[in-house]
Amino acid sequence: MGNVLEKLGFQVSMKGDLLEASIARYDRKSMEDKLDQMARLLASCRLLDMTISNQEEIEPHTDAFLNGNYDFVLKRRDDDLKGFYTHGGYWKRAVENSRTCCIQDGSKWGRGVSSSIAGIMGKVIGGAYQEFLDNIEAYYYFPIAILKDSEISDGTISVKIKPVSGNIDRAGGIAFGIKNIDNYFVLRTNALEGNVILFEYINGRRIQRASVRKRIESDKWHLLKVEIKYNVVRGYFNNELLIEYTTEKSLQGFVGLWTKADSVTYFDELIIETNGQKRIIEF
Repeated sequence: MGNVLEKLGFQVSMKGDLLEASIARYDRKSMEDKLDQMARLLASCRLLDMTISNQEEIEPHTDAFLNGNYDFVLKRRDDDLKGFYTHGGYWKRAVENSRTCCIQDGSKWGRGVSSSIAGIMGKVIGGAYQEFLDNIEAYYYFPIAILKDSEISDGTISVKIKPVSGNIDRAGGIAFGIKNIDNYFVLRTNALEGNVILFEYINGRRIQRASVRKRIESDKWHLLKVEIKYNVVRGYFNNELLIEYTTEKSLQGFVGLWTKADSVTYFDELIIETNGQKRIIEF
């Protein structure tokens, strides 16, 4: 929005999520045109945070708007997964050993000095540095792919996960009980931290509900599984029960895949079992 407003002649100030823009010293006709464009911008930017996931996409979207193309928010990116709604990240299909799986390539997001510094600090200090970044909510970026028509209230969700690389994080998980992009649970692994954690997101705020230390090898496949029954969550890693948590709210919601920051993570064999039926998801 700031990029477009600057090109329209506005004086723009941005601090975090706050954007302030002002315009003056134009004649009436020019001012009416710019206000008309501003109104179109406000309408076009609804849900745009679910479309733009990195800095590289800003200029193409800016050009599209200035050329009168206002429906770009509705278009799917080429890397979107069939049957999934993707929020952030670089989700795409990949082939490994003749099997089609899914990859979220966070390396494109993690380019630059911060990722390199995190990698160096992680080698010097160890997993404690990644946990420190996690606790202060640094790199608060969580790509998620939500499976359409996947709403369940109880059952079992399992997926194979292979953490490949990442300096800031090397994470992957199952999102469930998804009400919207800001309210859901996730059972996730992190090969850099060496743990399995159950998080709950409430209005965008992340709350740790349970955590277990566990060595997680990179570049190897692991089985992650969630059992939901009434308001009880059980989390398994390679068929070992690690986490059990009882919540006071309903766990009904959609199912998805989840990563964090610059993680490069593969997913395969997503299976949902509920009401006596087994659903195998193909990417």
